[in-house]
Amino acid sequence: MDPSDFELSFKVKNPDMTSTEWIKLADDGGEDDPLGEDGIFNYQFDQVSGSGDYLVELLIEHKLTGSSSLKETVFTVTDYQPVIKDIFLKIENNIIAGSSTKIYANFEDFTEGDFSYTISGPGGAGSSGKLLDNGEIINGDQETSDGIYSAIIGELQEIGDYMIEVTGEYESSDGYELTRVQEFTIGKYVLIKEIDDILEINGKDPVLEFNIRMESIYDQDLIIGLDPHMKSEGMIKSIEVGSNILEAGAKKDVELRVFLKDDLKTGEFTISVPLIIGGVYDNETTVSFLYSKSSFMLDLKTLIGLILIFLSLIPLIFLLYTIINMRKLGINLKSPRTIIEFIIFILLFIAGLIVFFI
Repeated sequence: MDPSDFELSFKVKNPDMTSTEWIKLADDGGEDDPLGEDGIFNYQFDQVSGSGDYLVELLIEHKLTGSSSLKETVFTVTDYQPVIKDIFLKIENNIIAGSSTKIYANFEDFTEGDFSYTISGPGGAGSSGKLLDNGEIINGDQETSDGIYSAIIGELQEIGDYMIEVTGEYESSDGYELTRVQEFTIGKYVLIKEIDDILEINGKDPVLEFNIRMESIYDQDLIIGLDPHMKSEGMIKSIEVGSNILEAGAKKDVELRVFLKDDLKTGEFTISVPLIIGGVYDNETTVSFLYSKSSFMLDLKTLIGLILIFLSLIPLIFLLYTIINMRKLGINLKSPRTIIEFIIFILLFIAGLIVFFI
């Protein structure tokens, strides 16, 4: 039989039951037919609208006799989404060694998957874990089943570069399991050394003075600040920082003065000093101290007050001598000598009391 005596056409019914018009297949060696007049009719069908079963009706007509035959078949689209997917990765990390790192990852279409990470530090040591989409705070995940997978990596103590590899596996309906890997480097630029010793408050007022060792390998100066919303259960009134700049590449001891609440009881306490480096919150630096309150402690102000009170006794002695011997000296209470001695006594005595008690 001569293939040119036949005409082939088809139409496709989509899974949503909509249907195409009748489409002719060609055997003419054109764009859709690799080899013309070989008895193989072709058409490149590109109107697939989604996954599901497509019903194909094929009509074969014999031009000379007008006879025809109708055939039906079904083809199934199992995964119309792109097989290779991009992974979008976000890393939240501040510049302070010892802080935690949050990882967020998702496919471009936010579909379900299996995400995991591996991390290696400057010394080569590493760890691994899973990213989850369960909405739990412990994983840093904000919403359940939103296609964004999250994990929180614990404190990274070493200074240096960290390599994180995140893998996303997606199992398509036709059995493919795909893996894409992206790498990011985290630079750790500031190290704050924790204070292990228990400090003591020396003084009448509850003021804690200590130094914190800071080391920076950052490429610019950083501002040392404090969280204005200080917690520590209301124990801290205010904090003074001896230096508010951490120079690039510097190692320095930063002096801190922590003013505690006035009615602080005696005992051992632990407070958290909320330092902010470069505008990024650090994990609060923990300090333990022992406070032994004393009703009287001879500090510098107390000593100066006692000296002034003692000096006021000298004009008082002269004043008493003058009053006792007024007749012998030939003066009265309104004499300049008596008034000057009285004024000097009062000034020294009051000044001593102010310095001693305030």
